[in-house]
Amino acid sequence: VSLAAKEFRIGRTYEDFQKFIQENPDIPVIELDTVEGGRDNSTQAFLTLFFRNCSLMLIFVLQEKSQDQVIKVFDYLTEKLGIKVFQ
Repeated sequence: VSLAAKEFRIGRTYEDFQKFIQENPDIPVIELDTVEGGRDNSTQAFLTLFFRNCSLMLIFVLQEKSQDQVIKVFDYLTEKLGIKVFQ
């Protein structure tokens, strides 16, 4: 299935996101992204978390761009911050 499939993107476009945050200005928004890259044939990636309400960006190095690596970051944050602060 192509990522461009219309069914997958219904309600999930950037325009939908912009409309949502405009209509809900009091809801804190955290943007999450992965950035591929590295030198040569590196499999490493970055996980970025951008807190819009205070313009804070956290960046974590992932050994590879995978769901397991992202889960490890969230587990780390939960462990260090505690579940109440993390949520």
